[in-house]
Amino acid sequence: MDRFVVVKLLIFIVFQQSVLIEATSSQYNVAYVFGGDGIYVIEPETKSLVTKITNLTSPGLCTRGNNRRSRSECSFSGGQVVDGSVYVLDASGNAVHVINVTTRQVIESIKTDPQPYGLYYLPWRKEIWVHSWNLSTFDVIKTNTRNRSHRAIRAHISPGWTHGRMIADKALLEGQRGYVTHFSNPGIHKLNLEGKSYAGFVNLTTHGCTGTYSIAYNFYNERVYVDCRSRYRSVSTLEINPSNDTVTRTFRFPGYSYVSPNGRFLVTTYRSGNISRMNILSFSGSDFQHHPQLLIPGGVSRAVFYPKKTNPDTYYVFVTLDYINKMAVVDLELAGRNDSSRWKYIDDVDRLETRRHGASRKLFINGKWIISPASKSKTVVIIDAETQKVHGKIANVNEGDLAVWVDDPNQRVSGSGSPKSFVAMIWFCILYRFLF
Repeated sequence: MDRFVVVKLLIFIVFQQSVLIEATSSQYNVAYVFGGDGIYVIEPETKSLVTKITNLTSPGLCTRGNNRRSRSECSFSGGQVVDGSVYVLDASGNAVHVINVTTRQVIESIKTDPQPYGLYYLPWRKEIWVHSWNLSTFDVIKTNTRNRSHRAIRAHISPGWTHGRMIADKALLEGQRGYVTHFSNPGIHKLNLEGKSYAGFVNLTTHGCTGTYSIAYNFYNERVYVDCRSRYRSVSTLEINPSNDTVTRTFRFPGYSYVSPNGRFLVTTYRSGNISRMNILSFSGSDFQHHPQLLIPGGVSRAVFYPKKTNPDTYYVFVTLDYINKMAVVDLELAGRNDSSRWKYIDDVDRLETRRHGASRKLFINGKWIISPASKSKTVVIIDAETQKVHGKIANVNEGDLAVWVDDPNQRVSGSGSPKSFVAMIWFCILYRFLF
């Protein structure tokens, strides 16, 4: 066979292989945004809506609520990606639906206790814990077996509507302990993760708490940070030593706590009316520093961290603002300064619908991509964390609120070139070697 013809054949085969990989790669490196009428699959790089998963394409995806306030077809209240499947909480349907990322179809539905609102993945245990706010219980789903569901323990003092949050970490008492907050209980509840049993109550009444909500664990100093509330309003942040459940420090600032990936920073955000506060703690060994409080107009809400290239031990913090069409970016390397040079705005990020009780605009980060649904304008905004600019927008996303990222498990972490071009090159070399 003429070599020129062979080379043309090789090029054609490599092209076809590249097209095949391109066609299948859209299953990954996408975000699943949970809306009020289905799940929107978004590819951030190309700024495109790949598809929309609805009841028509995936029967049983969601359940409309029974009360008069339920105007949406879907009421999603949580999600996680585990081993090629997306686990989605259907709050009105009292179920977890499992979606295959390849077919984007529901492959299983697992019943839970009423009003599941909180889904927590414990990878070291290969378990998902689903919190029922209605009965104060947990359902435990085994992710590596077909017999997935196990009814867990009653997790609070008083059954009923709980409004709580759970934390668990492999580094937290060797992955054996979990904690659960409660809006109406003056402390936090302990869970025995191994025995699936209630492990006791840490009473925080003497610290002025009538309830608790936000909670975070910092592996760096092995401390738990709890949002202490009085009459449903955040009043302080308590630092707790989980080895003996004692309060080691009381910080006189309220809010939601966020721990940086390296554990060296704790950031709290608090909004109340026109007051918007951010407090920053930095840790070094057993020491800490409380930096000057930031007052950021616009209603500070959720936060995510992105490492600085010039100093990998510190971060930029991206913070949503619920009342204005902006997003704030705080430079933690400049946290010690007492002026506005510590932060800047990203403009034109659309606005949150703030009329809904308890609404806050959320952020979801994966690599350099940050997505944030803006429900008022039915838009999902894509932020490039490297450039700190709006990369693109996806319109007509109805009531978007939560999201999860689906990564390609075979994609190389480092090196140049895309996975599909690398595979195509391998094919070319093999065929060339065989024919010549």
